[in-house]
Amino acid sequence: MIDIVNSSMQMAVIFVCEMVAFYDARTKRSRLRLLYGLFLLSIFLGDLWWVLGMVFYGGNLGYSLIPYINWKVALLFLILMMQQYHGEPVFRKPVRKTQWLIPVFCGFMCAGYMTLGAYLDNVVTAILMSVIIWNAVQRLIEIRKGLTEKTGDSLLCKMILIFCALEYAMWTASCLNEPWYNLYYVFDAAITVCYILFIPAVRKAVRE
Repeated sequence: MIDIVNSSMQMAVIFVCEMVAFYDARTKRSRLRLLYGLFLLSIFLGDLWWVLGMVFYGGNLGYSLIPYINWKVALLFLILMMQQYHGEPVFRKPVRKTQWLIPVFCGFMCAGYMTLGAYLDNVVTAILMSVIIWNAVQRLIEIRKGLTEKTGDSLLCKMILIFCALEYAMWTASCLNEPWYNLYYVFDAAITVCYILFIPAVRKAVRE
């Protein structure tokens, strides 16, 4: 029951945020805001399928891959959001060699999660998260070193990194036993707050 209530509350917040994003995209003719709205829509649809499965089928709803596909699509929209802003290739040479620790970390986490199964899902997630974190970190380094004149996405990159950190924390907590499993709900609530804070971050990037 707590999973249903938690997911339903998150869905309500996501729905409001995506309506705001789509309204902004329509009135301001902003592709970045549209992509943010699509990012939220993908998460919303994945959560909706998940909740319907728990309510009507006790979690045994068929086509269980659907919510996972939706969440992967959401990560793709995050990548497109960053690419849309600075208009550069997704894969770029690192500004610092320490950036190579990002795919190492994602690969390490992937290996840990794969001990519980879902091999393909974890590999795809690791690749997408590596790309997202790599680009966000690279942008922040470029801004700090003065290598770019466009700095409006600084807050957006920070929010993306916080979102990724909370996602990893939530996934890890979900693999643990009580009482550590309860941290899953704490991190999930924090991610819900992130969806709200993304709105001013996107708006700031658009205004530049």
